Amino acid sequence: MSLDEAMMLEFLQKEGPHSVAQIKKKTGLLVKHITPLLHKLASRFLVAEDQFENGWSTLWYPFEQLYPDQDVRKYTKEQAIAELLRRQAYMFGKVTTDSARSLYGFTVKDIKLGANYLLDERVFVEERDSDGDCLVLTDDLDRLKTPTENPHGVIIFNRSDPLVRANEAFLKGRYTLSGGEVMYYVNVDGVFCGAVMGKFNFTGNEHRDLILELPYEEAQERREEILGALYKIINPLTSPLLGFMGEEIMF
Repeated sequence: MSLDEAMMLEFLQKEGPHSVAQIKKKTGLLVKHITPLLHKLASRFLVAEDQFENGWSTLWYPFEQLYPDQDVRKYTKEQAIAELLRRQAYMFGKVTTDSARSLYGFTVKDIKLGANYLLDERVFVEERDSDGDCLVLTDDLDRLKTPTENPHGVIIFNRSDPLVRANEAFLKGRYTLSGGEVMYYVNVDGVFCGAVMGKFNFTGNEHRDLILELPYEEAQERREEILGALYKIINPLTSPLLGFMGEEIMF
């Protein structure tokens, strides 16, 4: 821990919960210096952020003050990483180095640390599929090797969804639109193959176009199915989709 981090932690332990603005006022530090320090401390579970009910302001607390019932020393680092990798495999069927880095922000060294622990405990086994080397739960091995029908349907995923986060290395930068950004990802039949592009606004989001990596004919055949899935999560009256595969939608 750096001297600045230690001083920030000591400040919160002595002075109690503070917002970034309050910390700035009392310490004279700039926001651009305060925020990284708090985030580094939070990554070590030394401080935590909590939001006021019915408000936008947040306060930063010493972790043990906000969560007094949590024992942060219950697991070693190796065991904690291993448990998160085990949960990832349980949710998604497998773990790869890229997916664990995307989902949790672990280093390759830390991923190997947790993975080796689970391999030694025979919780994980090493496998290789069409995407390359991966780790799967020993209990899931037979089920995963049993042929199954491919899923059918359309799911629109929020950018913060864990499955999106785990596939961030694959998805990041894949879809672009001038003046826009990815708002949602489109999964068709179990495969990420598109995105809703637009802009986030407090007054109402702009959904400018829906980009798909499907053959044009297939995309048109499934257009209503795809739009139906999208309109389950956005309001077509207040924030309609303006384009579909680069073509303007006429209202």
